[in-house]
Amino acid sequence: MAARTAGRAVGGAARWATRAAARGYMAPPSPHRHHAKTQLPDVEPMPPSTLALVDRFARLAPARITLAQLRDIARKPDSAALVQNAAFLQHELPVRLAQRVTDMQRLPFIVGCNPHVQGVYRLYLTSLEKLAGLRPVVTSDDEVRFSRLLGQLVDDHTDVVPKLARGMAECAKYISQEESLPYATAAKYEGW
Repeated sequence: MAARTAGRAVGGAARWATRAAARGYMAPPSPHRHHAKTQLPDVEPMPPSTLALVDRFARLAPARITLAQLRDIARKPDSAALVQNAAFLQHELPVRLAQRVTDMQRLPFIVGCNPHVQGVYRLYLTSLEKLAGLRPVVTSDDEVRFSRLLGQLVDDHTDVVPKLARGMAECAKYISQEESLPYATAAKYEGW
């Protein structure tokens, strides 16, 4: 019985790989069973240091910000307020990026293999590493340096929403709406 179930699983995987190859997702499987290799996406394993960084920040709860707080921040653009705001962002952005990374790690396998989704995942990891690697913002010079980095990150992230949308659209034919709904809802309400 177990051998029959295992055979079905292998056969199902082979059928899935054949359909995926026909749709341009991967190289077609080899006709020789003992030499069969399914080409998986080029995903590099996350280094232990990055894994620890993601874990450390993902455990923290993001700070809630009200519209009144945002209004007050905009009213006080003096040097001390800018340093304070930069220090807050330096702490808060890694928390939110790490939580997006862990959300993306929970996506269905076929979605996580999509090159557009993988690109966003790598971008989030790179941004998290850059932000976490900075020394704390305590002076006006630190704030200027941090602001430059934020400007670069904003430029790097301009295509995130279109890339995620394209990746999800490409994967829609492989997963049911019920499977994708929790991730789409999370993206909508958690600010992807």
